Amino acid sequence: MKLIGLCGRSGSGKSECGRMIASMGIAVIDCDAVYHELLESSEPLKQELTGFFGTEILDHEGSIDRKALGRIVFADDTLLMKLNQITHKHILQTVLRRAEAAAPKSRGGLVVVQAPLLFESGFDKQCYKIVGVIAPDEQSVERLCKRDNLAKEQAAIRLSKQLDNEYLKARCDYIIYNNSDLAALRANTERVFENILKGC
Repeated sequence: MKLIGLCGRSGSGKSECGRMIASMGIAVIDCDAVYHELLESSEPLKQELTGFFGTEILDHEGSIDRKALGRIVFADDTLLMKLNQITHKHILQTVLRRAEAAAPKSRGGLVVVQAPLLFESGFDKQCYKIVGVIAPDEQSVERLCKRDNLAKEQAAIRLSKQLDNEYLKARCDYIIYNNSDLAALRANTERVFENILKGC
């Protein structure tokens, strides 16, 4: 099994890239989706989160209320770091288990881990290669506004709290530029992953 990290800033087009990679017959695991699933189903994670943040993060049915949790952590960088510290180990364990299961059926034995916080979580150390998706900031802001219904200022603040494109360029093995249309993105994605497959 060879893990490939797929990272990029919010609004860079990671999810679109992930769908294109999956269409090439390569398994893709979305860490965001795993996180949302664990928030709903993992009792150990729920206990850790309520132990630190209190029961005000629970809804009336006793489940984690993502919006309530978001309001708390996005107002305080220290609390956001604590949330990531708690959740990353649960996500990592689940992703590695799923990757082992997916690898035998995946092209080239590759498993792509689509992770917005690949470097921050330390997951990069588990990866054979790392691919960064980069888009101009203006395009990322525009996509974020549409996708998450944010004002431009909110989208810009969210991006300002993330690793910048220069950091990704310096640390990724491959860069996929998403600065044109979907056809160009597909061509860039396929070129990078055919290259990775050749090296396996």
